[in-house]
Amino acid sequence: MLPITQSGEGYQDGFRSSLTEFPTALSHRGDDYRNGWICGRDDRMKRPKLKPETLARHAEKRGAKQQNLGG
Repeated sequence: MLPITQSGEGYQDGFRSSLTEFPTALSHRGDDYRNGWICGRDDRMKRPKLKPETLARHAEKRGAKQQNLGG
């Protein structure tokens, strides 16, 4: 079994949550987790809050950030 990624963990948590906004108690989590949480919430609610273009920009920013960190 493959280890779960931060975005995968966030997705599961967002999908299971009853909240409609990302909880401030989780603000210490990284961007990948937050993006996963938002996607999980959106799938649960069956109404995406973010446009695909916005999600793509977030992913590009994360990729650039990882490259700058040597990742």
